[in-house]
Amino acid sequence: PFSVQKIIHTNLILLVVDTLCPCGSKQLSIEPIEALTEANACTAR
Repeated sequence: PFSVQKIIHTNLILLVVDTLCPCGSKQLSIEPIEALTEANACTAR
């Protein structure tokens, strides 16, 4: 019930969530949350 695409030349992604999908009783939240990383954490680029 979702699709993720990288937006080229940026550090952004496009996340599309189909909340109307009759995929069961589990509801997905579309509220944004901040992704926190540790100061010395290694991230993929």
